Amino acid sequence: LGETGSTAYNLGRPLDMTTGPAVTRGQAGAIRGDGDTAAEFSNSWNAYASTRTAVVGPQTFTVEAWIKTTTRTGGRIVGFGSESTKASGSYDRHLYLDANGRLNFGVYPGTSRIVTSPAAVNDGAWHHVAGTLGPQGMALFVDGKQVAGRTDTTSAQAYNGYWRLGADNTWSGSSTFTGSIDEVAVYPTALTADRIAAHEAVGRTGTAANAA
Repeated sequence: LGETGSTAYNLGRPLDMTTGPAVTRGQAGAIRGDGDTAAEFSNSWNAYASTRTAVVGPQTFTVEAWIKTTTRTGGRIVGFGSESTKASGSYDRHLYLDANGRLNFGVYPGTSRIVTSPAAVNDGAWHHVAGTLGPQGMALFVDGKQVAGRTDTTSAQAYNGYWRLGADNTWSGSSTFTGSIDEVAVYPTALTADRIAAHEAVGRTGTAANAA
């Protein structure tokens, strides 16, 4: 998210994002010692980033990002939805904040399945956040440590859709995010706790572990 203009380039495969007109680029980034910048999202449906081509929703994946916010209304950070810019009818695989500032990770295998952090993350500091889904279940990570999980959920809703940042439907709190987002990544595997901890540590010490 360190680019200028209306495109956020994906470094892994051709799934670049279009950013909305209410996204402010060039904000201070999350990674220590790295001049790459972050994007500021402004609690608006025009403050979004979305992939341009629909893809099959993965059943095994990790989604991660760095966020900084003081919002008291919650908000959508990153997730999957059936629409590219407007409110999605089908939406899950999402990381979002509730009105208490706690981080949630949810999927929808026929009913809403959610894991929630015990502590809030809306303190104005950078936090590394990640959610995983795979054969072992769901897991939620904050700052490199697993804070919640469940083993009874190993799949998400089956539909084609778009990866979206900043604005889309959620299951609690605001649909739009207020704050900075940086270094978003989606992996086609459920990363191990050790790997996620390493990503957080690398970010804190000054070398970008991933980028979007």
